[in-house]
Amino acid sequence: MKAFNEIYAPPFITDGMFIYAQGDYNIPALDTEDWNDNTELLQYICDILNGKANNKKIKVYYVNHEYIGITFNNINTKLRVRGYGHLMKGEKLEHEQAEELQDKFALWVVSKIDKNYI
Repeated sequence: MKAFNEIYAPPFITDGMFIYAQGDYNIPALDTEDWNDNTELLQYICDILNGKANNKKIKVYYVNHEYIGITFNNINTKLRVRGYGHLMKGEKLEHEQAEELQDKFALWVVSKIDKNYI
């Protein structure tokens, strides 16, 4: 099984609705729970994950197998880890492997946003 950072790898890019891995719009990595315009938040997260910014605006926590909680500009939202279909079909992982890989990626995202989290 590949490590999470072989699949969920930089550069991370956004279209304002999703964050994608490897600069590839076919590899979804994260999205928000709502369908509002989250361009500023998602671009800021991409900048952090790509090592171009240090977090000064986001509070973050992780609910195992569920979501990454975010507070940004006094707005609460949730990020969902995406790519389950890609992991199951493209990477040919079993359910438990895909879930484990997504959890590792989520914890990495949280630790990149908040270096004191883990």
